[in-house]
Amino acid sequence: MRPMGVFLLQVSLLAPTAGSRANQDPAGRYSFEVVDETAGPAPKTSAPTRPLGPQSMTALRSTGELSRAVVLGNHVVTAGFARQIPKDINVAIQDINWQFGAGEKALNAFVSWGPQARLKGILRFRLLDDQNRVVAEAKPSKIDLRAGMRVISHWEMPMPAAGVYRAEVLIDDALAWREFVTIVP
Repeated sequence: MRPMGVFLLQVSLLAPTAGSRANQDPAGRYSFEVVDETAGPAPKTSAPTRPLGPQSMTALRSTGELSRAVVLGNHVVTAGFARQIPKDINVAIQDINWQFGAGEKALNAFVSWGPQARLKGILRFRLLDDQNRVVAEAKPSKIDLRAGMRVISHWEMPMPAAGVYRAEVLIDDALAWREFVTIVP
């Protein structure tokens, strides 16, 4: 199944429900956690290191908590991951998927471009882990596409270890495509 992304949901509750526990911070905000009494006490986890209170968008982006907007997505016809990319642009890409096995040979990412206006700049591809660290990055290349052109860009990389990864394609610093891929053991 394809991951649908991460969404932030803010819920206001008047009181904790059965099977939940409420915690209040010094600012008077409540957080609720679901408690499964049959599983025993919850393991101790470290508190997040980010400061409480309002954060700037720049600060949230720098920590990976907020991703930048996809601003060039209207120039992408289709994109994704596949086990193999055909050499012939007229042959459809088969086996497009968002989940692969860690034992597979390679991971291929592709973007099929259909620019609405001229796209010119430096094309970059990168794969990031769940800690926002770059685990694979293609050598930047020049791109110059006219409106209406049909071109496929693709990147092959060694299969990373099991986990969830975020792929990004940028032209200069503008994000054209972002997707998540899961590598299972």
